[in-house]
Amino acid sequence: MAQGKSPFELRADLLKLAYDMLLSQHHAKAIANGGTAAETAPTSEEIIDEARKLNEFISRSGNDRREK
Repeated sequence: MAQGKSPFELRADLLKLAYDMLLSQHHAKAIANGGTAAETAPTSEEIIDEARKLNEFISRSGNDRREK
């Protein structure tokens, strides 16, 4: 039976996912505004906030149907 990921690995994965999502959003906004994709990048604070949102979502039980 394979071992699951450690909490550190899970947090690292969430940070990477948050970074990728935000980078795509920043690039899309820059291009939509007539700029280039290289003009903007997410800040550390944005990445951490997004990773926290993702963690809260995956940490909820399947029976938790709360909406924000």
